[in-house]
Amino acid sequence: MASHPIRNGYREKLPGKVLLVLILFLVVLIFSISFLARISTLADLNSTAGERLGLYEGTLNSALDKYRYLPYFLSRDETVIQMLSEGSGAGPVDKLLETANLKAGSAAIFIMDNEGRTLCASNWKQSTSFVGQNYGFRPYFKDAMAGGEGGFYAIGATTGTPGYFMSHPVYNLHEGAGKSPIGVVVVKVDLSGLERHWTEGGEIVFVSDDNGVIFLSGKARWKYKSLLPLTPETLKNIRQGRQYKGISLETLALEKGGTGKYRWIRINNEKFFLGHLSLEKFNWQLNYLIPWKRLEERVNFYLYISSAVSVLLILSLLFARERRLKKVSQQKALEADKIGRINKKLKKEVEERRRTETHLRQTQEELVQSAKLAALGQMAAAIVHELNQPISAIRTYAASCRLMTGQDKREELNKTLYAISDITNRMEAITRQLKDFSRKSPLDIKSVDVREPVERAAALLRHALSDEACGLTVDAPDEPLLVSGDRFRLEQVFINLIKNSLDAMADQESKAITIRFRQEENHVLVQVRDTGPGIDTDLKGQIFTPFFTTKAKGGGLGLGLSISSGIVKEMSGQIILEDNNSPGAVFSVRLKKG
Repeated sequence: MASHPIRNGYREKLPGKVLLVLILFLVVLIFSISFLARISTLADLNSTAGERLGLYEGTLNSALDKYRYLPYFLSRDETVIQMLSEGSGAGPVDKLLETANLKAGSAAIFIMDNEGRTLCASNWKQSTSFVGQNYGFRPYFKDAMAGGEGGFYAIGATTGTPGYFMSHPVYNLHEGAGKSPIGVVVVKVDLSGLERHWTEGGEIVFVSDDNGVIFLSGKARWKYKSLLPLTPETLKNIRQGRQYKGISLETLALEKGGTGKYRWIRINNEKFFLGHLSLEKFNWQLNYLIPWKRLEERVNFYLYISSAVSVLLILSLLFARERRLKKVSQQKALEADKIGRINKKLKKEVEERRRTETHLRQTQEELVQSAKLAALGQMAAAIVHELNQPISAIRTYAASCRLMTGQDKREELNKTLYAISDITNRMEAITRQLKDFSRKSPLDIKSVDVREPVERAAALLRHALSDEACGLTVDAPDEPLLVSGDRFRLEQVFINLIKNSLDAMADQESKAITIRFRQEENHVLVQVRDTGPGIDTDLKGQIFTPFFTTKAKGGGLGLGLSISSGIVKEMSGQIILEDNNSPGAVFSVRLKKG
């Protein structure tokens, strides 16, 4: 039967139309995937910004709230009230403020009369003393004289050092109600430590005041720059309060955009995703920026992948169509030539794909190395903290050696020197963690009598406990208590717990630490109890957070409990802060039986 020419022509044209429709469909699909990837990434960035803003808000509030009681407390002191009422006796008050400032860890404390003149200050001995200076122009003085509590961030008019000023009015308690304040107590808080943490953390965080001036920033070059042009009236008010004395307050070159919760900002030609949170009680705004390139990288990744898949699909269809045409072709030479060209094209595509895979593999290795370097920085901070304990023990043993040498106690001297050698071995093991980090080795998990690391930790801290007149009771059973763990790392955990208890009882008259053991069905429980002030319920969820500490400034890194918790978790165990009705804190270490 003869073939129909029209029908054959239709069959030849049909695949071309299908291919065109498919290409249009794939183009629409690629752009749809890119759009969805953009929306998804924006949602992820917004979620991340919200979480980090909540964390930084808590850190900032914590840094200020721990000093908020101090102005009120000093305003009720009889010595302060008498000095302001009678205009004499500044000497004892200077010493009181000096001691209070040292204990609290604040930057400065000073007292002004009702005209704004500074009568007493914690820095009364220094050349930059506030005594005699008049700060009546400061808003925190005016707020306090109006009967309220004041708060104001500014550069110090005398020292040139920035800080947050908290104020509280002082009343003569012997006079009747309705009287005006006789003076003002002011506490200055240094927030530069927060900026250092932001910078070291590698994240972009800054705080701006109600005028849009950045006064706290992880990027030093943005500090004291304005987010908006300042009007002459605003500049006049800032200069009257001498808030940023000596600073020109230039406006940052920036551009903002976006809609709803997805906002962006471009600063000095660098674009960021903008997350912000209003701190209403301070009238500040907390800002968190994420580089916009994260969004672009993810969108481009999906774009490249979808484009590559589409191209491969089209090439596959073209290849199939080419094969179909070759089957109906009777010219074998032409068919061989076409197949050769197709093979060359495929070879080129394979080589291109191999190059792409190599590039992706290199990118992945770079990301892994970046993650290792970031973790290595955190581990370095932890190692510094962990070495403090054995260094203190070596110092104590060395002092004992000097005494034993003078008393010719050779046997005890040898034992002490062996103990020092053992501690240096422990320090070597600790520092080895940094070297071995790139090829993380497993813990030396084996059956350990948990009484041994407890007794070893108690021995290492024997002199520290004696110096603090602190009793330590280890209520251990006679029979071994075998657990699955690493003896050396368990020593670290119990040293940290005992040392934390000792630090917590620094201001207590009666100090005692009790360690008890309890067997459960599949676990052994070790409880460390002290007679300190305990831990507030609202802080219970934060104590195992890295860099969180209830100690005064300079009292610690806030890593001990975080590190101990991580060690115990690696041993399939758990550290718990128990609910305790009696005074003190109780930490329980639950370990699997060995």
